[in-house]
Amino acid sequence: MVTDRKKAMLYQQALLQHHKNPVGFNESINFNHQAHGSNAACGDEISVQLEYTENKIRAVAFSGESCAICRASASILCQQLPGCTPGQASETITHIVAGLEGQQAFPEAAEALAAVSQYPVRKQCALLPWTALKEIIAQVQDDNNTDKSREKN
Repeated sequence: MVTDRKKAMLYQQALLQHHKNPVGFNESINFNHQAHGSNAACGDEISVQLEYTENKIRAVAFSGESCAICRASASILCQQLPGCTPGQASETITHIVAGLEGQQAFPEAAEALAAVSQYPVRKQCALLPWTALKEIIAQVQDDNNTDKSREKN
């Protein structure tokens, strides 16, 4: 039987793995959307880049200086989003935020972030990449709406 303590240790190990070997960190992608975020409390500065074509997220990368939690969270983001539509990305953001607030369980692929939900001060570190992504998704949706308006005219 897996105890809560064992689960917490597994989550911490998974976060550490994402920190040490982050997916998408400083990768060169052909991005067409980008957002920057900062967390004054921790000193995190992060940029999230997204390649979006044909209503799909093709690639995601991030760069910047950040703590282990922020970097691990951004790595999870980069791992999860390729192939998603903007709507699916928005749903994922909603689930991550709700998980960090303790309102629901995390999606399986992001369970490592459960370790952070116990530390209110560190939640902002974990949320930072997702907040930047939310800004990008808003840009993408605005671009899509503009394109649809042009097609009508």
